[in-house]
Amino acid sequence: MKTATGATVIILALFLLTTGTAVTAPPDDYIDSLFANYNITGLAACAFHGDSLIWDGYFGIKNYDYVDSLVNQTTLFFCWSISKPVMAIQFMQLWEDGLVDLDADVSDYLPYTVENPYYPDDAITSRMILSHTSSLAAVTLMLPGEVEAADTTYSNVEYVEEVYVPGGIWFDPGECFHDNPPGSVFVYNKHRSQAVLGAMIEQLSPYSDSLELHCRQYLWDPLGMDLTSYLIGNVDTLNMAMPYDGGGNPHGYLATPSYTGWLLKSNPLELAVPLIAVMQGGEIGGVRILEEATVDTMLTAHFPSADPTQGLGWFKIDDYQGTGRTIWGHHGGSGSNGGENEFFFCPDENSAVVILTNSCPAYLVRNTMTMLFDYVQEVTGIEGSEDLPDAPAIQSVTPNPFSTIAAVAFELPTDCEARLDVLDMSGRLLLTVFEEVVPAGEHAVGLDGSFLEAGVYLLRLRTPFSVSTAKCLHLR
Repeated sequence: MKTATGATVIILALFLLTTGTAVTAPPDDYIDSLFANYNITGLAACAFHGDSLIWDGYFGIKNYDYVDSLVNQTTLFFCWSISKPVMAIQFMQLWEDGLVDLDADVSDYLPYTVENPYYPDDAITSRMILSHTSSLAAVTLMLPGEVEAADTTYSNVEYVEEVYVPGGIWFDPGECFHDNPPGSVFVYNKHRSQAVLGAMIEQLSPYSDSLELHCRQYLWDPLGMDLTSYLIGNVDTLNMAMPYDGGGNPHGYLATPSYTGWLLKSNPLELAVPLIAVMQGGEIGGVRILEEATVDTMLTAHFPSADPTQGLGWFKIDDYQGTGRTIWGHHGGSGSNGGENEFFFCPDENSAVVILTNSCPAYLVRNTMTMLFDYVQEVTGIEGSEDLPDAPAIQSVTPNPFSTIAAVAFELPTDCEARLDVLDMSGRLLLTVFEEVVPAGEHAVGLDGSFLEAGVYLLRLRTPFSVSTAKCLHLR
């Protein structure tokens, strides 16, 4: 298993890698037009070529109950079923380390037996669960009494016993199992079977009954995903996007024992890191989360006769929306337009897109993903290459830390309108340092810190075709 070693700067590195001139306007105008014409609450998205950030954008409202509650760079969204490919990464780390056999009965790793009562002699395996052929079911989204006011007190081991073992408070053969042999039929499990994988991780992990601590050690921290969490108690709900249905009714900040399959909370820039790592064969920014051969195994259909597009926790879409583009990843959505999400990469174009919303019709989100993949392809001008043209970028902040005046150096490859902003770490705009047409070349501008409190701030250089950011520390 990959442990967190030393300071991780992957997220900041992704912020600082941006692209060059695009032929068309950036996606902001397109997304603004959606908000003007459709019932959308909030949306945050990013698009990458390789591990270079091409574009990111933040639109709309995260919670109608808060004043000035605008979606920003750090706003967290419910990821819904995007939780499944992230869970697959964590599970495949165990497989890679020889701690679990994909074809062994899951009961071999649990303190009880999980079996389909209609086929008690047929083993249920983790390969089946990851491929949605296990015959484990989630007929209804939430079981009676399953929703909790705060994070569950059940471990995954305890929850699975209550759902899939006779005598459990939620055990119901018609609700919890399909009437087909394990491994024979693809039937998408909304979320509940993922708790079996979580229970196996808890049994095998040195962190015992805490899946969250295991994930923090082996995935969140190594990848710099500081804000990402399964648990609502670990996030700032003031910066959490409330999911709404199409009528503007809030779903609430959900908490249930079945959190592993659908209640991951993250933002696009953090969620993009494991997505890009998988696209790049398991490695990003010098941090390897999986070996390349393990990624290949994960992105392979293991039951092709049941579904030739389903890998282990990830699935493939060929000719996405008629573009000829093959993409790998996962959708996420809570139903009733309550936050449709997209999490996909295109291996042929070496590009990746993450879109998170708290209320937006699925077809608009998927059209937006197509537009962003097209935008990346047009900006780079080349497919499948990791080489990008020169990019407008903040080069340095000197001195850093600073107490009075700092010099912000940046470079533009072409004449363009540029704007330099100072934001706090919640994404709130504090000051626009300048906004004007700037010639190509190297430039420096003074930043007066006399009005700033002590703390870390984000500098954002925005041009018509890219965004570059850098952090600075102000001392009193």
